[in-house]
Amino acid sequence: MTGTPSRPAPWLIAAAALALMQLAVGCAGPERPIPPEPATYELLSPQAAFQLLQSAPDLEVIDTSETFFLHRIPRALSYRVEEGHFELALTRLDKQAAYLVYGLLGGDSEASAQRMIDAGFEDVSALEGGIVAWLEAHLPFETSFG
Repeated sequence: MTGTPSRPAPWLIAAAALALMQLAVGCAGPERPIPPEPATYELLSPQAAFQLLQSAPDLEVIDTSETFFLHRIPRALSYRVEEGHFELALTRLDKQAAYLVYGLLGGDSEASAQRMIDAGFEDVSALEGGIVAWLEAHLPFETSFG
């Protein structure tokens, strides 16, 4: 029998291409493990931060602002950034504890929270808007002046 060779069916070509692709992927070597997501802090509104403060008695509250003696969130400890207290505290605080950190404004809170994450802390929340937003929300605060 002479004549033109017959062409393979299109489905056969597609199946062969799929088999070759699977073989190529399988030969690429062992799968690389997916790296864990980098830790991030949680940004909380003043109301959400207040709820967290009420529901988590072990929550550590860190004030990095210069206004600590004028107005601060209840239970807050002062670790001022400008004087280097905050950086020193990062070497001494428990990295496994839960923290709420805030500054005067939101950017201060977020920068401090990110610094804690970078230092290996895992459970960090930042107060959106800082102590200014807390006070504007009429949430309870402490002061050193009667």
